[in-house]
Amino acid sequence: MHKVILDWTASVIELFARLQSHHQHYTPAQSLG
Repeated sequence: MHKVILDWTASVIELFARLQSHHQHYTPAQSLG
């Protein structure tokens, strides 16, 4: 059970890391349109 939680947590962390790396390519003004 703990392994499943750790795998899920790792997936979420990776997802947030990807989102942050994508956001770095855009300025806040461009994000807001």
